[in-house]
Amino acid sequence: MFIFTYRIKKSIIITAITLVLIIISTIIISIISKVSTVNENSISWIQFDLTEEIMSDALEYDINSYNHLQSEDENAVHINWIELLAYISAKYWGNVDRYKKSDMQAVVDRLNGGEQINDICKDMKLYSYYHDAYTAVLGGMVGEYCLEHENDDGTKSWDLHYGLKAYSPIAEGYYYEHY
Repeated sequence: MFIFTYRIKKSIIITAITLVLIIISTIIISIISKVSTVNENSISWIQFDLTEEIMSDALEYDINSYNHLQSEDENAVHINWIELLAYISAKYWGNVDRYKKSDMQAVVDRLNGGEQINDICKDMKLYSYYHDAYTAVLGGMVGEYCLEHENDDGTKSWDLHYGLKAYSPIAEGYYYEHY
């Protein structure tokens, strides 16, 4: 009788442990599938080959449009540099070596004419991809910032500016080498 109850207790314990392991495995698989679903739409790699000319042109349009907005021009539209960069990259299918300044000017003219960037780019398959990628890399690098300066009377005050506010985190006198 003792052997019989011992075997029953042992089989119940083994069954309980097996059920707990199955439940834990199911939970882990559920979590992993949710994580992989989130990552399927993420950009894991991009070849960032925008030229200085393209970036400078887009930045200049952005800054100039901000200045027009500040002058209270009722027809002024803010031109977002990331949207311009994404437009150019999508237009050339990533081959930005074919860039023509006239193409960027044309889209700026359309934006100033009242069109929305999403309407202009609705048929461009790669626009949202480049927009997401450039936002991840360049987002927050252009905008308003304050600079402190000393007045003639020795007091300090802050001036509001707009433009490129990113900087190199490597201090002057310390050099970086890429291997």
